[in-house]
Amino acid sequence: IILRTLIMGAGSTVTINGTISGTGGLYLYTSNVDTNGTLMVSTTTFDCSLGNLTMPARSYASVTAINNDCGSACTVTPSAGTHTLTGSLLVSAAATDAVTFVGATNNPTMNIAGSVSYLSVGAAMTITTGTGTWTVSTSLTLTGGTFTAATGNTVVMDGTGTIASGGNILYNLTANGNGNTVTVATADLTVSNILTVGGAADGNNDTLSINLTRVLTSGPSGTVTIHGSGTDSIAGAGTLVVQHSNLSANGTLSAIVTFDDTNGDITMPARTYGAAVIITNTGSTGRTVTASAGTVVFSSTLTTSKSGSGAQTLQLDTNDPATTVTGTLTIDSGTILQAPSANGLN
Repeated sequence: IILRTLIMGAGSTVTINGTISGTGGLYLYTSNVDTNGTLMVSTTTFDCSLGNLTMPARSYASVTAINNDCGSACTVTPSAGTHTLTGSLLVSAAATDAVTFVGATNNPTMNIAGSVSYLSVGAAMTITTGTGTWTVSTSLTLTGGTFTAATGNTVVMDGTGTIASGGNILYNLTANGNGNTVTVATADLTVSNILTVGGAADGNNDTLSINLTRVLTSGPSGTVTIHGSGTDSIAGAGTLVVQHSNLSANGTLSAIVTFDDTNGDITMPARTYGAAVIITNTGSTGRTVTASAGTVVFSSTLTTSKSGSGAQTLQLDTNDPATTVTGTLTIDSGTILQAPSANGLN
């Protein structure tokens, strides 16, 4: 198909014993597409405006799931199994009728070599992931739509690209390619469970970068693992907010770090912090951030900032780490500093 579109109506069947390819498109109002042969047209469009559709698990180039305003909301549901897209996934709606790409039904594995994004002129667009792994090789652009990540879902960014959250929350996020950089770009991002940078034994250098003024938050039940098999890092001029005690001591951490203990006491790992570190409590309950034993190096400033009515303690004495603050140490009036008694505060 060259620069043309082959349209298959509702109830029709597409059987592929050979190859459908070309720079044109295949436009489907039907779910009856087999998984044999090769389907590599430029874009395969599933238009559910005449009825909900199921997307077979197979290889595609790019896929668009669309509702073209035929009177009601509709869904495109990927089948169980592995969907491999050598291009991108676009979820699109026209003016009035919503569309949902429903991964939550069959929990598919989605391998997308391009990007994930939305396009609408007014109607709501939603992606539900299910518990399967979604691997995206360029950009995850969630602006303008709803992205519901199921408990157990992991989004793996395995290339160089950007994340624009659009205010959506990810469950697990892994940035692990082959020396690639993933950037938290145009909106703040929250990862509620496990945030991982790099691979445990791959030996290359992966970076999760946070742009200036952007905030990447690892929630109270979260974990942040920066592998050190290469020089894996969380970097950039933005801020990593840690609301738990599960920040690893491996890898390189050169973004600003805020330990937010509003929801509970935090143990701060003994490691090198390459940019400013802020200790904050915005709540009404007294909280403590306690440094682990070992060597803690604050390569920039260390600041406590308590904006709630609850007390704040920075505890450096319990485990008595060797502590160095290269920049300015600022303790606000509502914070108690317990300095290390044996190893000193340099």
